[in-house]
Amino acid sequence: MGMELVEQVEVGAGGVASINFAAIPQDALDLQILLSGSVLTGGMNIDMRFNNNSGASYYLKKLYGTGTGVGSISLSSDSKFTLQATGSPSGWDGFSNATIYIPNYAGTQNKSVQVDAVNENNGTGAFQEFYGALWLNSSAISSIQLLGDGGNNIAQYTIASLYKVTNA
Repeated sequence: MGMELVEQVEVGAGGVASINFAAIPQDALDLQILLSGSVLTGGMNIDMRFNNNSGASYYLKKLYGTGTGVGSISLSSDSKFTLQATGSPSGWDGFSNATIYIPNYAGTQNKSVQVDAVNENNGTGAFQEFYGALWLNSSAISSIQLLGDGGNNIAQYTIASLYKVTNA
């Protein structure tokens, strides 16, 4: 198996409303996104959508640790996948790091997603999370959009790298 960089985006000064990976090639087995990022307003998240779809078709089961406890969340019929961007106290611009793996993204069945993420902050309330998710749509994934939750911009210095996984 090999990985080939498709596109890398680094957010500039002032942030951006979204990071868009458009026209994703359909010639690979799987996709992987490596993300290091945050949202300008502390405590907000980064949302992810496929093919600009905002319908109630995203499902997930999340297991997480907070630094002081553990828990789980199940969401069904959501309009997006949510990645914990910060658990930061006021004034701290902690960044999250996430690996997002999407197997068989060009296939004709519903799409599964695996996320392994951790955020940093200057305290005990940092999140470590792992989740499995499902997009109830049989369309090939041709674009991926990362958005600042609540209409907030994704912060400067956020880096998102999209890779395709091949047989090479």
